[in-house]
Amino acid sequence: MHEVSLAEGIIEVVENAARNAGAKRIKTVRIAVGELSNVEIDALSFAFESVKRGTVADKAALVIERPEGRAWCMDCMKEVALHRYGDACPSCGNYHLMPSEGRDLKVVDLESED
Repeated sequence: MHEVSLAEGIIEVVENAARNAGAKRIKTVRIAVGELSNVEIDALSFAFESVKRGTVADKAALVIERPEGRAWCMDCMKEVALHRYGDACPSCGNYHLMPSEGRDLKVVDLESED
């Protein structure tokens, strides 16, 4: 379950940002987890709840955005929505797709109590 290490990485980013901003407590952590990121959202949420204990994010709510997956179709030469790896191009039905968006996990912003 790589979601635990992802949650630990999120907490590391949060703690560094809080330290740099002089914040003592973080109220909200907003992240973007792309549709094609292969991250299990429920597992990530559970892991975040576990690893945040004893940190500046101890009481923080995790808000998760899900950016759509996008891909470039090499056959019809269009950028299309791609919801899962292995799906066909919704425009032409072929499978020569290069994912272009929706693969990342990013900390978007933090809200502090201070």
